[in-house]
Amino acid sequence: MLQRVYLCEVARVQSWLAKTGPGTRALATRMWGGCVMRLVISDANRILGEALAAALESCGHQILAVTTTVDDCIEAVASCRPDVCELDLHLPDPEDGLQAVREIRCRCPGTAVLVISDLKDPGIWKQARGLGVAGLVGKDRSVSQIADALHMIGSGNPVFDPAPTQEATACAVV
Repeated sequence: MLQRVYLCEVARVQSWLAKTGPGTRALATRMWGGCVMRLVISDANRILGEALAAALESCGHQILAVTTTVDDCIEAVASCRPDVCELDLHLPDPEDGLQAVREIRCRCPGTAVLVISDLKDPGIWKQARGLGVAGLVGKDRSVSQIADALHMIGSGNPVFDPAPTQEATACAVV
């Protein structure tokens, strides 16, 4: 069922831990304030999702899955139980990204949701925030800014870019 999902097998995790000595893991932990996280990344664009996964893995985070659809995202989160699901709201599926947020928050309340999207609609932004996401940041962020957002979420702090305005939305449409 998870044909398009790259689940992190136990052997892969053990291999990564074997390659990284205690010093490397300790350094990654210190770099992000002791906040090394287990992640599921779900983006409509597989290459972006995999690139973000590789970058965050090099920062010491553990990538459990990279998905491209709502159904695969929900299934990966339910089976892997990550600390954070990084989610693009524009997934190619009959359901939308907000449905994924609802399902994840309902099924796995211990998993924080960080929305990384090029969201321009203030109404959808408000709905996502109302569903209890831990953060909402734009796709124009750098990897270090996303890693910082993960650190803040791991510390119990929400991370939200300013909400788009009606004026900005009207300008984007023109």
